[in-house]
Amino acid sequence: MSATGKGRKRDALTQGVQDRVVLLIEEWKEEWGAFSASALERKVASCLGIRCTRQGLLKKDAIKTAFDRRKAKAGKPANSKSAEAVVLEQRIKRLEQLLAEKTAQVEQLQEMVIRFRHNAKLMGFPADRLERPIAPLISHTENSA
Repeated sequence: MSATGKGRKRDALTQGVQDRVVLLIEEWKEEWGAFSASALERKVASCLGIRCTRQGLLKKDAIKTAFDRRKAKAGKPANSKSAEAVVLEQRIKRLEQLLAEKTAQVEQLQEMVIRFRHNAKLMGFPADRLERPIAPLISHTENSA
């Protein structure tokens, strides 16, 4: 046992104790409450009969690693995605791919317009002629009426 600066005694965290704490973390049950460092400190005291601080627990690499893994796991829902969520994710991926394709097409068309304008100017077309709107097209059905 080691003493802290306040005269409170704490139990040593031997390798065997650390292994038991890691096992406790890995087997944490929902009925024990939300998983946290404070809750772990209380559970170690009640289940293992070991007095230690949460800071002392988390200084040990094995315990810290198990603790971080458990917190990350608790932050994510279990792989219980609904069918609707899966369909929506697939739709999002398809739409993102379609957006990327359309963006690439727009960039190609913009490059083509720039190239055509440049070539038209080189061939002597004045800028005001290039900016003129296109005349309406007359269809064959209008001519025959």
